[in-house]
Amino acid sequence: MRHFKTSLLWLAFILLLLQSWIDIQENILLGFIYRLTPSLCLLIWFILSLFFKQALIINAADIPKWALRALKILRPLASTLIILGALFKLMHWNGGFPLLIIGIGFMAIYSSILNKYSSVKSKTNIDIIDDIKN
Repeated sequence: MRHFKTSLLWLAFILLLLQSWIDIQENILLGFIYRLTPSLCLLIWFILSLFFKQALIINAADIPKWALRALKILRPLASTLIILGALFKLMHWNGGFPLLIIGIGFMAIYSSILNKYSSVKSKTNIDIIDDIKN
């Protein structure tokens, strides 16, 4: 599930980059789908993040220092950029779209690093004493 969510973030990021370079205005339906697909990807990512949570374990001894430092920096930076980009878009100020693109890109990089160096915590308790009943 976590790899699918990371793929959704990368897809939204790439589509938003394409939207900043290529604009489709000839066909209204195609342009409508082209403009709403990144929003749909981000909406699905958000819903999956809310309802399908996974406890991840990161072993600090096994992870390189650069990746640990990147994980500590990227998430707050990406969240700040996404919130600022949304605020700029709501207030109709210039620069909202690039802030959103950069923030989603940082969140995709964060998610990729997290997927590479983390493992899913098991929900079952492997302690044998719990399996013995009186």
